[in-house]
Amino acid sequence: MRLWAVACILLLSVPTVGSLWHAPTVGVPALPSDLSDADLMRVLATKAGYHVTPASKTVVPPGATLPGLMQHLASRMGQTLSPTDLAPFAQLDPRVSAPTLLLLVAVDQAWSARDEAFSKLTPAEQQELMTLTLQRNGTEPSAREQALSGEVDMEGLINAAIALDDTLEAIVMPQLQQAVQAGAWPPIPIADPGAAGTGVLRLGSPGNDVEGINRIVQIDPSGDDVYWNNAGGTTLLQGALTSPGLLPIAISVDMGGNDRYSNGLPAQGGGWLGIGIILDYAGNDYYACGGACQGGAIDGVGLLRDYAGNDTYAAMGRALGSGTNGLGIARDDGGNDFYRVLTWGGGYAEGAGGPAGDLKGSVGLLWDRGGVDDYSDWTPGYAYRVYGWARGDSLGMMVDEGPEVDNYAIASAGVWPHGCNMCTWTIVEAPGILTHRQTGNDGEGGLAAILSANGR
Repeated sequence: MRLWAVACILLLSVPTVGSLWHAPTVGVPALPSDLSDADLMRVLATKAGYHVTPASKTVVPPGATLPGLMQHLASRMGQTLSPTDLAPFAQLDPRVSAPTLLLLVAVDQAWSARDEAFSKLTPAEQQELMTLTLQRNGTEPSAREQALSGEVDMEGLINAAIALDDTLEAIVMPQLQQAVQAGAWPPIPIADPGAAGTGVLRLGSPGNDVEGINRIVQIDPSGDDVYWNNAGGTTLLQGALTSPGLLPIAISVDMGGNDRYSNGLPAQGGGWLGIGIILDYAGNDYYACGGACQGGAIDGVGLLRDYAGNDTYAAMGRALGSGTNGLGIARDDGGNDFYRVLTWGGGYAEGAGGPAGDLKGSVGLLWDRGGVDDYSDWTPGYAYRVYGWARGDSLGMMVDEGPEVDNYAIASAGVWPHGCNMCTWTIVEAPGILTHRQTGNDGEGGLAAILSANGR
């Protein structure tokens, strides 16, 4: 077990001061040396004061089939698939179809848990909550937003996200990776047609693919792929919540290749009023989006994890591990990466409780685990609350680990732009005026140290 993981367990039992954070009432279980995303969610949610329940094992119901589950999920978003649409999925190698079926069962269960978490709000009230949160642009939440957000069972939604990710990363993906290595993956893309621009499932080819239709689940084995769709982002921002084809749960997985993700909002593991997950296992990838993306969450849970490669991330705001009334995580495990965000991103968190509110806090985490990385703003002179910022009762964290010396160039628009823990920074507080410069090794501290400091 790595030392930081052990330290993390110890630190989580220490009460924090001057905030709404409380030490958990139960002990935190031992964590694996290579912390899984589900365990990372457990640690962060526990730190935020949520009660994390053990994830039950996902079980495929007797008689369930992949085409049958696809038809069921299509009906949940107001669509119907024809026998012709479903025929290719009935002919898949069982080594592919069985784990994919298990994943769709987990998605269906998460969808039901999401609906239960929002059951006290009508669709119109959910739309109102989303609008109020977006309109305040980092200012104090209104009494109406606080009231609406207080009706969301965020604890239930977080537990649903943990259970879904446990099934995806611990069970489904190892089986699918084995299927690819064994040559069981289909040689051509297989997907339902995606009526009105939204589909249930797409299995990409080993070659270079392009996808422009929003999907509940998309999985690709390899190739230099281009994604113009939601790429694991919920799509509830794209219309009235009663409109057909909108997705409160979304998953995107790419196992290899130099991929390009270029989307509007929300996308790339953005969880707005739901759960969004994107996993990319290898390759030098490019991620660009407007907002509500790259592990950004509003009244939801968002996760982006890139396992390897020299990657580029660019986003306008509420991205790269941003939690607003929710839990947002962006995690990059290795490579020389480039990060660029304009506002409310890169480990930013704010809740609806306000400085004196009584709601549990939000969590935003940007965690880079190694490599020579570059952190900058989008437009020089206009960075606003990025790279480790938190407001009120929440925990915003930007963590860069490893022995490498990284590069930081952040310019603010008259406010402190960052809240980094023991990092190497070049900070410009106004355009053209250098006020602070420090060079050196930023590999000290780490996630456990920032948790101990409560992200401040």
